[in-house]
Amino acid sequence: MAEHVIIGAGSIGTNVARLLVERGDSVRIVTRSGSGPAHPLVERVAADASDPLRMTQLSRGAKAIYHCANPTSYTLWERLSPPLRTAVIAAAKANDAVLALTGSLYAYGPQPDGRMDEHTPMSATGRKGRLRKRMWEQALGAGIRTTEVRGSDYIGKDAVGIYSMLIEPALKKGRAAWITGHLDMPHTFTFNGDMAKTLVTLARTNAHGVGPGTCRPHQPSPSASSHDATPSPRAGRRPNWSSCPASRCARPGWSCPSPARRPRWTTSGTRRSTWTRQKRRKPSA
Repeated sequence: MAEHVIIGAGSIGTNVARLLVERGDSVRIVTRSGSGPAHPLVERVAADASDPLRMTQLSRGAKAIYHCANPTSYTLWERLSPPLRTAVIAAAKANDAVLALTGSLYAYGPQPDGRMDEHTPMSATGRKGRLRKRMWEQALGAGIRTTEVRGSDYIGKDAVGIYSMLIEPALKKGRAAWITGHLDMPHTFTFNGDMAKTLVTLARTNAHGVGPGTCRPHQPSPSASSHDATPSPRAGRRPNWSSCPASRCARPGWSCPSPARRPRWTTSGTRRSTWTRQKRRKPSA
C-alpha cells in the first residue's frame, strides 16, 4: 500500500516522486503506459486515470494524491481534463486523502495591472482559462481536503516549454534565441523542482483542511533583453535574443502568430501562449 499516489510521470510528477522517496515515503505512479522513475519505493502502474473506480482502488490507503497529469495538446483539454479531475476528486473523497493539484495561470485571465498572486480574482474570458476556473471550483465544492499550486512556463530537467523548445537549443549552439513576444516584456519561468516542492509541502500542511490556490513564489520577472549583459553558462557568451517571426517559429503542424497577432501577455510575470494549430497549405500556383 503506497502512502502517496501520483498521476502523471512528466517533469512535475517525477520531481514529486523524487522528493517523497528521498524522505522514505512509498509512492505509486499512475500513467497510461506504466512509466515513471525506477526506485525501490516507487510502484509504477499502467491505468486509465480518468476511471473513478480504478483510481479509487489505486488510491486506497494513500495520504495524498498528486494530480500532475495534463493533456499534451491544448485542443484536448476540454475533452480529457474534466474526466481526469472528476476521477481524482472521487478517489480523494472515497479514501479521505489530500488532493494536491498542479495548476496553471490561465484561470486568472488578463489583469489590469499586469500582476497576479493567489488573491487575484479568477477572471478568465478565454476557453482554456474558464475550464481551469471550473475545475478548481469543482474541487473546492467536492468536500475534500485540497490545494492547487499554479506556476508559469516550466524550466528544469525534462521540462517542456518555451525555454526547452526555443531558447535552450539555441543557447547550447551559440545561436540567436528566438523569443515569441516582445523582448522587453518581463516573463516568469517556474523551476519544476520548486513546483514539486511546493506541492509536497502544501499537501502536508493542508492535511486537515482546504488549502488555497497558491501561486509558486518567484523572483522579480526579468525580460529577455535584460539578460543581454549576462553570459550564457551553456554558450560562454552573451545571449543573442531576437523576437520570433512566424517563419522562424514554425514547427511541424504548429506555428506562432504573425507579427500582427503578438502573444497576449497577461501579467508581468506570465505570458499567455498563443500557439495555434494550423493546417499546411500548398502554395498557390
